[in-house]
Amino acid sequence: MLVDDALNTLSLRLYNEDADPTGYTVKVKQAGHTGETETPFFKRIDGLVKPLEAPWLTFSNAVARAVRVRAQNLRARINEEA
Repeated sequence: MLVDDALNTLSLRLYNEDADPTGYTVKVKQAGHTGETETPFFKRIDGLVKPLEAPWLTFSNAVARAVRVRAQNLRARINEEA
């Protein structure tokens, strides 16, 4: 969560688990009510975060790989116990 001096709030969503590896994309979401206009704070941060460019894309790809590896490890451990 990021908050500016006027208490405008947004979330920098670095990770949301997804079945599709392309769904692991960094997103900026403004906190507010439906229909509210975008704040200058949101526009500034959203303009800085370019999800399809480094370092954001590099991070998203690393997260997608790590989730896949952890899921494989968990399945292996579950199968060991059975």
